Amino acid sequence: MGMERFTHLGRPVDLAYPTNAAIAILSVATMIVVSLWHLIYLASEFILALIQGGQIGGVVFLTWALGREVDPDANVVAFLAIVPALVLSVLVGVPDFSLLFLALLLFRVVNRSIGLPAKRSDSLLVLVLASWLAWSGAWYGLVCSTVAFLLDSILVNPLPRHRWFGSGCCGDVESTALL
Repeated sequence: MGMERFTHLGRPVDLAYPTNAAIAILSVATMIVVSLWHLIYLASEFILALIQGGQIGGVVFLTWALGREVDPDANVVAFLAIVPALVLSVLVGVPDFSLLFLALLLFRVVNRSIGLPAKRSDSLLVLVLASWLAWSGAWYGLVCSTVAFLLDSILVNPLPRHRWFGSGCCGDVESTALL
C-alpha cells in the first residue's frame, strides 16, 4: 500500500518505466540548459537563472503529465506536446503552475486514470485550490472544476458526492465574482 492510503489522485513517477525516466532526464536537462542560458547569455543572477530553469523544466514535466492524462495509452503524444509548450513559454511566458496542476487533478478526477475515484480529501483539495485560484483572479479554474465534478457525478460509475463539490464550486464562482 503506497500513495493510495492518502490520495487517489497522486501518482508516483516510477523511474523503472523508460518513459518516466526519459521525462525526468528531459525535465532536469531542460532546467540545466535554461539556467545556463540565463547565466551565460543573459547575465542573470544565479538564483534568478535557477528559477527560470526550474520553471521551464516544470513546464516540460507538467505538459508531459497532462498529455499522459489526455491519452494514457499514447506515450509519444505526451512528448510531442512539449515542443509547442516550450515555444509558447518562451514567446508568451511561463504558465501558472497552479493552473496546470489544477488541470492535471481535474483530468484525474474525471477520467480516473489511476483507476480509483477521488477520495473526499482529494475533492476537497481540488475545491480549495480552485477557490484560491479564483480569489487570485483565475475564476475560470472554478468553472472548470464545477464541470469536472458534475461530469464525474453522472458519467460511468458516478460519484454522487461530486454534485456537492460541483455546487460548492458554483457558490465560490458567485462569491468571487462579487470581489
